[in-house]
Amino acid sequence: IPHYPSGTSSIFPPNAWGVLTENENSLRLIVHNNPEVSHYKVHLSGDGKIFTNSMIVEKNNPLITGLQKDSLYYIRLQAIGNDTSVFTEVLAGIPTDREKKTLIVNGFDRPVAGNTYDFIRMHASAINNYGFHFESASNEAIIYGLINLNDYDIVDWILGTESTADETFSSVEQTRVIEYLRNGGCLFVSGSEIAWDLDNRGSESDKQFIWNYLKSAYVADAPNNQSNTFYNAEGIPGEYFSGVSNITFDNGTQGTYNVSWPDVVNGVNGGVN
Repeated sequence: IPHYPSGTSSIFPPNAWGVLTENENSLRLIVHNNPEVSHYKVHLSGDGKIFTNSMIVEKNNPLITGLQKDSLYYIRLQAIGNDTSVFTEVLAGIPTDREKKTLIVNGFDRPVAGNTYDFIRMHASAINNYGFHFESASNEAIIYGLINLNDYDIVDWILGTESTADETFSSVEQTRVIEYLRNGGCLFVSGSEIAWDLDNRGSESDKQFIWNYLKSAYVADAPNNQSNTFYNAEGIPGEYFSGVSNITFDNGTQGTYNVSWPDVVNGVNGGVN
């Protein structure tokens, strides 16, 4: 269950929603129905940090029009009914006539220090810079079946530091991912305590999922089981990231959250370190 900053509103922001491309000048929102909501207030940003433009869209036809072709837009919502909700997490989209290839799933819901609910900024900008057209969704949108993973060649799933406190992959999400991978999909997952949750503390089905579909096995909670100590990595000679060095991750002072417990994992069942 995602948690959002507390407020006095009697209406909750939507948690199951996504941003789809309608055409070269429009984006469409897909939102799980809430009968208490009549409209949505859409906030737009070019960088995901400063939201200068807003508009009201109809609940039954949440279309954002008048956008610039092939431009990257970051979006957050407020639900409007008898009150106005607090903001949702930030998602993103690109109005374009290009064929969609990639889906970004934001699954980092845990109310932990450093979670600004906008880490799609790093992923969306990188994917866009490489010329891939993407759409985006909350992980709850996948659970509710609002968006089908099989419609995409690549799925980029953001988990941050969900851990056992907020669950990395639920049983429903695992089912969706297994079907997607069996159909030939390409999955990229990022997060710091996925193996801890699924393998070390997980159920038998959790373990089977990480072993057989993420091709990884838990080794330790952090290198030498020391938290807040190790913040860099390098490629293993002779493997995929051979020659890649200076891979750094944040201690909480570089604009993201503190990666206190980076999983130590080992490739299994064909997984390559």
